[in-house]
Amino acid sequence: MWWSRTRAAKDRDAGDLSQPPFRLWGQCGLFLAVFSFFLAVQSREPPWNDAKPIYAAAMNFAFHGRVDASAPNVPVGKRTYDVHPFLASAIHVPGALLQRLAVSRNPGDAQMAKIVASHLGPAALGALAAVLFVRLCLFLGLGFGASLASSVVLVMGTMVGIYARMPWSEMVQTVTFLGFFAALMRVLRDYRGKAALVLGAWCGALVNSKELFVLALPGAFLLALWHHRQTLTRKETLKRAGLGLLGAAPFLAIQFVYNTIRTGSPFRTAYGPAAVSFVFGTQTVDGFWGLWASPGKSIFLYNPPLVLALFGIPLILRRCRLWLTALGATATPVVLLYGKFMFWSGDWCWGPRYLLFLVPLLLLPGAFLLDEAIKRRRVLVGAVAITIFLLGVGVQIIGGCLYWDHYIRLEHDARAQWLGAPNRTGNVSRPGTAAPCDPCFEDFYALNWLPPFSPLVGQYWMAKHIWRGDSWEVAEADAPWHRYTTLKLTNIRGQYTRARLDWWYLEFDQPNYRRARVVHVIGYAGGLLLGALLCWRATRRRQPGTDTAAEPAPGPARSVAA
Repeated sequence: MWWSRTRAAKDRDAGDLSQPPFRLWGQCGLFLAVFSFFLAVQSREPPWNDAKPIYAAAMNFAFHGRVDASAPNVPVGKRTYDVHPFLASAIHVPGALLQRLAVSRNPGDAQMAKIVASHLGPAALGALAAVLFVRLCLFLGLGFGASLASSVVLVMGTMVGIYARMPWSEMVQTVTFLGFFAALMRVLRDYRGKAALVLGAWCGALVNSKELFVLALPGAFLLALWHHRQTLTRKETLKRAGLGLLGAAPFLAIQFVYNTIRTGSPFRTAYGPAAVSFVFGTQTVDGFWGLWASPGKSIFLYNPPLVLALFGIPLILRRCRLWLTALGATATPVVLLYGKFMFWSGDWCWGPRYLLFLVPLLLLPGAFLLDEAIKRRRVLVGAVAITIFLLGVGVQIIGGCLYWDHYIRLEHDARAQWLGAPNRTGNVSRPGTAAPCDPCFEDFYALNWLPPFSPLVGQYWMAKHIWRGDSWEVAEADAPWHRYTTLKLTNIRGQYTRARLDWWYLEFDQPNYRRARVVHVIGYAGGLLLGALLCWRATRRRQPGTDTAAEPAPGPARSVAA
């Protein structure tokens, strides 16, 4: 029976023995399946907002050998640069190269080629996140069934599914932090061999995804020293630290060169002191509270499976307590700093994008809970898990059916007509001006704190009426704010009429693109099926004698006599 094949071993001690390694061709199959899935549901929008300069730098690199984000004909002295580290743009370079090839053959399809090419990078990162997550679950001792099922929850029931559709930088940060955390757990198990070198490489990639993550490195280093304090000598410590620096060196070198080109100094980022001063201009805990519990931005509202994962925390602490220790040592400084941001919400965006890097690791207790349910055949727990997973899928469908800017702009107009236009002259972004402030409190307080304007409720309402083809008058009649007011908010007309459903298939709904649409559908469906087949076979066919292959997860050493 399929259930017996996915069950975890009954005699496996918590945090002691893991399942046999996930074969490489199985991992490739999982990558292909998830990559094809994200391409099948990709957005129809070209890069906007933060993603625009990120992808522009990749295009200039692929087309002209430059790393600026300016138009091709801008003189050297007037070129502008993206503020993100280069890794955020580097993941788009393969797509930009394919775009260049497509444009050289069909110049008239430049915009369509850009739309497709700009989504290849995030889709690949979403697939890599699924593979890394399964590898981490197996390393921590979970069964194949629970590990693969949890990866499906990750890519379809959490915000990962939204940002893997968009060419923003958040997926780069999520993948590098997940890889960094997994490498740290392996070092905590055994620091010998190439473990320190791999951890160093992930550290370099993490900092190259966003400089702020340098705050996670001291905690990882100190935790590793403390955990191995009884066996590490001074010479061995220096040797492992040198290996770590060697692994990080290529990524740090790229970032130093990129900084020098942008700012003239390898150690100065493109954000600038002025930006840093007003971003960290608050002394309240509003940001920290808002990221976790606000009506408009709570991480649990946008990732329902994390609610179930809370009930798995006692289980993961019994089986692998180092999960919490490592997470606290590395993620806490980053989250506390984000909570201090004046612009903690990260708008314009979907959900608390600054916490996306934490979602896979916060989902791990839920994976342990699912593994226990499979092992003990707890049908009720499985039914609850499936229900919450479907709720998470629904939330991500709401987030993906419209590009988030459509509702945010509509909300701004509706809020101004109902509650009044704010006095923006004291805003921290551009003091003294009355222009809209992005994303200041004056213009985003309703989205973040007021239930009538919650993006979850509002975007569902908006997408529902656009799907039906309703006019703005029909849509406004049952808008979420009518729970509190009888006013007819006519200001929404302009933004409502320009909104459109966000799926690449609809963009190809033109006579000259119908053949290309069929080719894409066949390719995505074939990749999904082939990848799923490879992954399924990898979980069934095992080498003789590997059923008890031991790869101890982090935990206290066990004596031979025991």
